Amino acid sequence: MIVVSNVVFEDTICLYRKRWEIETLFSCLKTRGFRMEDTHMTAPEKMEKLLFVLAISFCWSYKLVIKDAEKAIHRKPHGRLSKSLFRVG
Repeated sequence: MIVVSNVVFEDTICLYRKRWEIETLFSCLKTRGFRMEDTHMTAPEKMEKLLFVLAISFCWSYKLVIKDAEKAIHRKPHGRLSKSLFRVG
């Protein structure tokens, strides 16, 4: 991966890592998991409540599978899991 920035290298990698975690969460909430976008909600109050419930649900499902799933999921040659823990759980 090539990362270009005008910020110190270590800071750039740290920021990207945090952003990637957030992107992964939203991916699980949307297309890869709960399919939040299928609700077609537009009211901010309702979206806020839905996001709250889905975030708690995500954390709960992630916690349930984290110990056993890492052992059972095949790892790719670069070391990453072949399936997300969320999809397994």
